[in-house]
Amino acid sequence: METHILSVEVDDKPGELMRIAAALAEGKINITTVYGTSVAGADTSRILIAAQNTDKALVILEDLAKGAASSPPTK
Repeated sequence: METHILSVEVDDKPGELMRIAAALAEGKINITTVYGTSVAGADTSRILIAAQNTDKALVILEDLAKGAASSPPTK
């Protein structure tokens, strides 16, 4: 069975995995596997996600990224 993995680069800060998982859950996407990696001192981390509907998950994550890019920074 072939599995597609989505690679997501996120800010290296608490809550980023929760933000992504919540967006996928809202879209009724089931995450089947998740891995994460970061480098000490880096500003970003990478999350690798396998989901039941990768095409729909990709659309959701792209929309999430567009929304994050257009929202003002918070302190």
